[in-house]
Amino acid sequence: MYDIIAKNYSEIFPVDNGFSESIYKYYQEKNIKPQNIRILDVGCAVGDLSLKLSGYGFDIVGIDLSESMLSIAKSKICGQSNLKFEKLNMLDIQKLGKFDIVICFGNTVSHLKNEKEIEDFFIAVYNILNADGIFYFEALNYGEILNEKTAYFPVIETENFIFNRSYNYYKKNIVSFEIKFKDKKLNKTYSDLINLFPITKEMILNLLKRAGFSKIKYIANNIEKKTFMEEFNINYEAIK
Repeated sequence: MYDIIAKNYSEIFPVDNGFSESIYKYYQEKNIKPQNIRILDVGCAVGDLSLKLSGYGFDIVGIDLSESMLSIAKSKICGQSNLKFEKLNMLDIQKLGKFDIVICFGNTVSHLKNEKEIEDFFIAVYNILNADGIFYFEALNYGEILNEKTAYFPVIETENFIFNRSYNYYKKNIVSFEIKFKDKKLNKTYSDLINLFPITKEMILNLLKRAGFSKIKYIANNIEKKTFMEEFNINYEAIK
């Protein structure tokens, strides 16, 4: 699926510059140099967030399973010694050593097969975090999708492409994620479908606690603002 949109990923899902800046300011207030902070970006895609964080001086490792995405991410490295990308399953992150922050955005967690795999991932995150380490991640608000059965996100259109995505709940513990991508220049349309595990807010909170996290909260005002995108996305922060 992700090979279809790899070349246009940065336009479809632009990086949030405010997040990187907030991380930098957080450690600046603690008088900790970015060079002393190691960050793991799980599901790094084409590496835009990792690249942004590395620009502040943080030591960054980005992992993904898409070779197309990783190829683009690696092409963005211009001599930085504090940035690397590699192909690795998120369940194998304990091979990478210790980190101060683990990031997992883009609904990556739901690509795991079931609740047990998600619990294993959360435990692995907890184990690789240093004391007071922070886990930031994003998940769709599957409670809304399970209630509504279908969620169509706004169409993204540029002069080069048209991108559609939808989520459909069609049987227990499976939500189908469908994309349609039209390349305007080639006048070709591509589509693909994958199944995701619909991890609900209640399940996330329970699994985080079971993994060992005790300080858990929602980030920003996602639940309160209730704009379309915020209604269907929830960001979490869990501190070891």
